[in-house]
Amino acid sequence: MITAIYELISKVIDKAFPDKTEANRLKAKVDAKLITMDLEELKRATQVITTEAIGDSWIQRNWRPLTMLTFVG
Repeated sequence: MITAIYELISKVIDKAFPDKTEANRLKAKVDAKLITMDLEELKRATQVITTEAIGDSWIQRNWRPLTMLTFVG
């Protein structure tokens, strides 16, 4: 999804900025922002999974593996 967003924004930037240097500078800023957003999302997902893995309840710790085994079976 990040790639699709970047490609769309890249096309808009190319049309809006005829100067390639300025367009590339702006694309680099957009790319850095998208990478930062992706990293933040991964950190939040990691935090959720870690919290579930160290939870007090057996079902809280094992619902993901049980779901996976259900779909595999």
